[in-house]
Amino acid sequence: MTPDASSTEASELVTLAGQNHFSVFFCHESSSPGGLVLFVSHSFLSRCHQVWAFSSPDSRFQTILFNTNQGLLQIHNVYLDPGHVPTRVSQIQSLPASLAPTGTTYILGDFNFVASSRDRVLIGPSPGALRYGQADSPETDAWLASLPSFSKLWQPDYTFQRSTR
Repeated sequence: MTPDASSTEASELVTLAGQNHFSVFFCHESSSPGGLVLFVSHSFLSRCHQVWAFSSPDSRFQTILFNTNQGLLQIHNVYLDPGHVPTRVSQIQSLPASLAPTGTTYILGDFNFVASSRDRVLIGPSPGALRYGQADSPETDAWLASLPSFSKLWQPDYTFQRSTR
């Protein structure tokens, strides 16, 4: 999961990470529709026995496994398809098969759907005119059916569920 040094974007990420005491986990191919990056502090990595990283061929899923003294920690970074509901549903349904069966798991990223209509704010035709859009029921139903034991930790922005508004 090392960025191609010939890529300007990758080179900038590596430089930024190095200047700030982080390692960068990056996946993106020029022909891929997605691309993900995760910065992990050197101090955390120094406490890991092993680290494994892999991504999907389309760069929409990135998994990093950390073997720590406290056990396995899995970070699953996702970028769900922004424009096609059936594809997002399929991507959500595929998540459980890619998760390690033990350890602590966090799923983060850009889900490109909302579960509550209050989480989709639409800008009206006149400045300052806000209205709410519709929730994305197929994606929400797929998420709840595929990952019933997962819960949201905290999220103040427009996103999956239980926002602070």
